[in-house]
Amino acid sequence: MNIKKIAAVYSLVLGSGIILFWMYLLLDGFVPEINTKPTEILFHLIAEFTTAIFLFISSVFMYENFKGGTYLNLTSMGMLFYSLIQTPGYFFQIGESLVASIFLICLLVGIVIYSIILIKEITFSNP
Repeated sequence: MNIKKIAAVYSLVLGSGIILFWMYLLLDGFVPEINTKPTEILFHLIAEFTTAIFLFISSVFMYENFKGGTYLNLTSMGMLFYSLIQTPGYFFQIGESLVASIFLICLLVGIVIYSIILIKEITFSNP
C-alpha cells in the first residue's frame, strides 16, 4: 500500500473517530460547556464536525486518486493538526493524561505520514 493510500485510511479513521468521540461525549453528558459556554462549544463543535467531514471526503478523493484529492486532504489535515495541538491541553488540564496522550500520538503519526507525502510531492514535482 502506498503512502497516499495509508494517508487516506488514516484520514478516514480520524474523521470517523472525531464524529464517534463527540457523539459519545454529547450523548453521555460529558460536555458541561453546553450549559456554561453554549456559544463557544457550538462553534467548537462546528469546527470539529467540519474537520471530520473534510477528512472523510478528502480520504475518499485521495484513495480513489481523484484530481486534487491530495491537496484537499492536506488542507483537511491542517484543520486536524490544529485540533490535535489544541485539544490535549484541555484534557491535560482536567487530568485526562491518557486521552491527551492519544491525541498527541495521532498528531505525531500524522506529521510523519504527511511529511513523507510532502517530500515526495516536492521531489517529484521539481525537475
